[in-house]
Amino acid sequence: MAPRLSDSQLRNFIAEADRKGVANRLEFHRILNRGPGIRGISRLREAVEEWDPLVAVTKSNLESRFVVLRKEYGIPEPEVNVDVGEFNVDCFWRGPRVIVELDTYTYHGDTFSFEKDHSRDLILEGLGFKVVRITGMMLKKKEKLVMSTLQSHLKR
Repeated sequence: MAPRLSDSQLRNFIAEADRKGVANRLEFHRILNRGPGIRGISRLREAVEEWDPLVAVTKSNLESRFVVLRKEYGIPEPEVNVDVGEFNVDCFWRGPRVIVELDTYTYHGDTFSFEKDHSRDLILEGLGFKVVRITGMMLKKKEKLVMSTLQSHLKR
């Protein structure tokens, strides 16, 4: 599949295979050791080498994309999909007490989810956490602004 997928699709494929327990880093290296001459092997090698095991604990492509992208901006590794108080949050940095929630319309676009999300933000902020909500569109259209804003929250 490596020759047919875009770079991001290939990274997501690797993360999904790991997340589902279908393959892991060792399995990918076994494939890579089969030798040159296999179409797409160099692209697969690059993707596996840059693959971040943290991606394996993500629950969505948006979370995976964010976890990989934050490395490019020098943002420290967060805890991913962990419990903070009574809530499971997407990304969490303990020291600065920053939480990132990654939202898509698919899971957060209805009235019930909108109200529930804002209610939990209010509770978490009342406990002293800074909650940053990032949508897929924001990450796509305003990547630099999103990441620089997050960097400033993490430095406080």
